[in-house]
Amino acid sequence: MKIITEFVNGKISTANENLASRETPFTAHPKFAGISLKHLVTGRLTNGQISCHLVKIEPHCTLETHVHEGNLEIHEIIHDDCPHILSGFCRAEPNKSSFLSKNILGY
Repeated sequence: MKIITEFVNGKISTANENLASRETPFTAHPKFAGISLKHLVTGRLTNGQISCHLVKIEPHCTLETHVHEGNLEIHEIIHDDCPHILSGFCRAEPNKSSFLSKNILGY
Protein backbone atom coordinates (compact mmCIF):
# COMPACT_ATOMS: atom_id res chain seq x y z
CA MET A 1 0.00 0.00 0.00
CA LYS A 2 1.28 3.47 -0.87
CA ILE A 3 1.89 5.87 2.00
CA ILE A 4 -0.30 8.43 0.25
CA THR A 5 -3.24 6.03 0.58
CA GLU A 6 -2.71 6.03 4.33
CA PHE A 7 -2.69 9.84 4.43
CA VAL A 8 -5.79 10.16 2.28
CA ASN A 9 -7.82 7.35 3.88
CA GLY A 10 -6.27 6.86 7.31
CA LYS A 11 -6.87 8.19 10.81
CA ILE A 12 -5.38 11.14 12.62
CA SER A 13 -5.12 10.70 16.37
CA THR A 14 -4.53 13.44 18.91
CA ALA A 15 -4.51 13.35 22.68
CA ASN A 16 -8.22 14.21 22.69
CA GLU A 17 -9.78 12.89 19.50
CA ASN A 18 -9.53 10.65 16.45
CA LEU A 19 -10.31 11.98 12.99
CA ALA A 20 -10.89 10.06 9.75
CA SER A 21 -8.88 11.60 6.93
CA ARG A 22 -11.19 10.11 4.29
CA GLU A 23 -14.04 12.23 5.71
CA THR A 24 -12.07 15.43 5.19
CA PRO A 25 -12.50 16.78 1.65
CA PHE A 26 -9.90 18.59 -0.41
CA THR A 27 -10.79 22.29 -0.57
CA ALA A 28 -9.59 24.98 -2.94
CA HIS A 29 -6.70 27.09 -1.64
CA PRO A 30 -8.01 30.58 -0.85
CA LYS A 31 -5.18 32.36 -2.72
CA PHE A 32 -3.68 30.02 -5.32
CA ALA A 33 -5.71 28.80 -8.29
CA GLY A 34 -5.43 25.09 -9.02
CA ILE A 35 -4.18 24.26 -5.51
CA SER A 36 -6.31 22.12 -3.17
CA LEU A 37 -5.70 21.29 0.48
CA LYS A 38 -6.81 18.42 2.71
CA HIS A 39 -6.49 19.67 6.28
CA LEU A 40 -5.10 16.81 8.40
CA VAL A 41 -4.17 18.78 11.52
CA THR A 42 -5.62 22.26 11.98
CA GLY A 43 -4.84 25.15 14.25
CA ARG A 44 -8.02 24.27 16.16
CA LEU A 45 -6.31 21.11 17.38
CA THR A 46 -2.99 22.79 18.23
CA ASN A 47 -4.01 26.17 19.63
CA GLY A 48 -2.89 27.78 16.39
CA GLN A 49 0.68 26.52 16.70
CA ILE A 50 0.94 24.14 13.74
CA SER A 51 -1.11 22.77 10.87
CA CYS A 52 -0.55 19.90 8.46
CA HIS A 53 -2.02 19.54 4.97
CA LEU A 54 -1.98 17.34 1.90
CA VAL A 55 -1.59 19.50 -1.20
CA LYS A 56 -2.81 18.75 -4.73
CA ILE A 57 -1.42 20.84 -7.57
CA GLU A 58 -3.38 20.85 -10.81
CA PRO A 59 -1.52 20.78 -14.14
CA HIS A 60 0.24 24.05 -14.99
CA CYS A 61 -0.57 25.62 -11.60
CA THR A 62 1.95 26.92 -9.10
CA LEU A 63 2.15 27.04 -5.32
CA GLU A 64 3.67 30.50 -4.88
CA THR A 65 6.05 31.76 -2.21
CA HIS A 66 4.20 32.59 1.00
CA VAL A 67 4.76 33.07 4.74
CA HIS A 68 2.68 31.97 7.71
CA GLU A 69 3.26 34.37 10.60
CA GLY A 70 2.67 33.03 14.08
CA ASN A 71 2.53 29.32 13.27
CA LEU A 72 4.19 26.43 11.49
CA GLU A 73 2.63 24.69 8.52
CA ILE A 74 3.59 21.31 7.10
CA HIS A 75 2.71 20.57 3.46
CA GLU A 76 2.91 17.16 1.83
CA ILE A 77 2.58 17.52 -1.93
CA ILE A 78 0.94 14.46 -3.42
CA HIS A 79 0.65 13.03 -6.89
CA ASP A 80 -0.26 9.74 -8.49
CA ASP A 81 1.60 9.24 -11.74
CA CYS A 82 2.59 12.81 -12.56
CA PRO A 83 5.81 14.31 -11.21
CA HIS A 84 6.12 17.84 -9.88
CA ILE A 85 9.04 20.17 -10.36
CA LEU A 86 10.20 21.20 -6.92
CA SER A 87 12.55 24.15 -6.91
CA GLY A 88 11.87 25.72 -3.57
CA PHE A 89 12.14 24.96 0.10
CA CYS A 90 10.37 25.36 3.41
CA ARG A 91 11.97 27.12 6.34
CA ALA A 92 10.70 26.96 9.91
CA GLU A 93 11.57 29.58 12.50
CA PRO A 94 10.07 30.16 15.94
CA ASN A 95 6.40 31.11 15.41
CA LYS A 96 6.78 31.42 11.65
CA SER A 97 6.96 29.17 8.62
CA SER A 98 7.91 30.24 5.13
CA PHE A 99 7.38 28.47 1.87
CA LEU A 100 9.86 29.85 -0.64
CA SER A 101 9.35 28.74 -4.18
CA LYS A 102 10.66 29.65 -7.56
CA ASN A 103 8.32 27.10 -9.00
CA ILE A 104 6.29 24.17 -7.77
CA LEU A 105 4.45 23.31 -10.91
CA GLY A 106 1.89 20.59 -11.52
CA TYR A 107 2.17 18.69 -14.82
